[in-house]
Amino acid sequence: MLTSHTRSLHITASLHITAKPDTAIAAIAAAAAAIAAANKMSENLYQLIVRVLILVAGILAIGFGLVWFFFLSPRLSNTTDTTSTTSGTSGTPYIPEVSNESELKETLEAARAGDYQAAITNSNSIQSDPKNSAEAKALATFSTIGAQYRLTADTNARLIDIRNMKKIILDRELSLWTRVNTLNALGSQYSNSGRDPAVFAEIYKDAPFETYLVPGDPDLSARHLAEWSYEMMPTSFAAIGIARWYTEQYITNPNQAASVTASNAAIAEDYLKKADAAALEEAKQDSAYLNSTRYLVYRYWRAMIIARLAVQKGEPYESQYRAAYNEFIKYGLTQRNVLAKDFVLYARLFFAQRLTQEDDQVAAKAQLDLLAQELRAVATSTTSVFVQFLKNESRNAPTGPNWTAAKNMSLISPNFKAEVEKVLASSPQ
Repeated sequence: MLTSHTRSLHITASLHITAKPDTAIAAIAAAAAAIAAANKMSENLYQLIVRVLILVAGILAIGFGLVWFFFLSPRLSNTTDTTSTTSGTSGTPYIPEVSNESELKETLEAARAGDYQAAITNSNSIQSDPKNSAEAKALATFSTIGAQYRLTADTNARLIDIRNMKKIILDRELSLWTRVNTLNALGSQYSNSGRDPAVFAEIYKDAPFETYLVPGDPDLSARHLAEWSYEMMPTSFAAIGIARWYTEQYITNPNQAASVTASNAAIAEDYLKKADAAALEEAKQDSAYLNSTRYLVYRYWRAMIIARLAVQKGEPYESQYRAAYNEFIKYGLTQRNVLAKDFVLYARLFFAQRLTQEDDQVAAKAQLDLLAQELRAVATSTTSVFVQFLKNESRNAPTGPNWTAAKNMSLISPNFKAEVEKVLASSPQ
């Protein structure tokens, strides 16, 4: 469906030669003599034929040499995407090595822990040091995505992040690992902003990003970015993003044909398996992966997708979705990643919604009451992703599936309803 921006061209061929060049020329000369003898041609005509045949043989030899040089000889790939990485067992590049790895790690840990000023200060120090490589500077930018916004609550900071991410993605001198993971981060910015329309517009502005835009459909646009990313390098983040879209269609189009639902579910299952395989590989390659935002996002959407497939396909997902949600929530609560707190809020909301579909109101209310307690702690936050999600969905998509879910859950838990009302009361209309 999409044209890859990073496809390598590999030409392989084999050639079977049954005669050496000298033997071939001798055979041609012998053939010429036989022809001359048989037809009793004159000596001059015979010499002319020999010369012509030798000339033809020479042209063929030169032609073969050119073909060998340009098409058949071993060649290097014409892509520069993987030149600065080392391949793992599956061919997926490792995280690139840089000289100031400890400084970058400190920057990333500060951002994840919510010490945004320290993260930004470290990043600026890396950026301003002329001894640091372009790779190190790009990783510093990647490590502090969203930090300035969370520090200031200025939406313009998100837009600046997006512009910086685009520069990294298009810089073919950087490692494929850095470019692909930055592309994955770019694709999630709309969701991470609580579905802010200004962020959506900025993501898909300018070439080549505009080619992935589906006007009015941020979810399909995000799937297109995920497919581009997955073509460049398979990751759990991209694969789970693609699976997400295919399970979402049943929610946004509940009256779609059963055959369409079955087809979408099958594709989602395929990409779920690919995401699981990629996650195992990434964990082998990167010791920090299991505590990364990349893994957090994969685990969250894995639970969501299993719950959706439980509705669309039944078993074995029906027996798995409760454990998938509970395990994700347990994992999220142990993380020092500020973003994990928001993902736990999302998980409780949609877990409760799924439980009500089985008429398990007691279990649903228990999740919503816990969600109300956790929401109370961030209800007045101007940077919480979940809080911004509630505000944006109530204002921009009041009849959409997300806000409908929130309203329906408010009927089950008065505590959750009260906290949502506080959030909306603090939102300028």
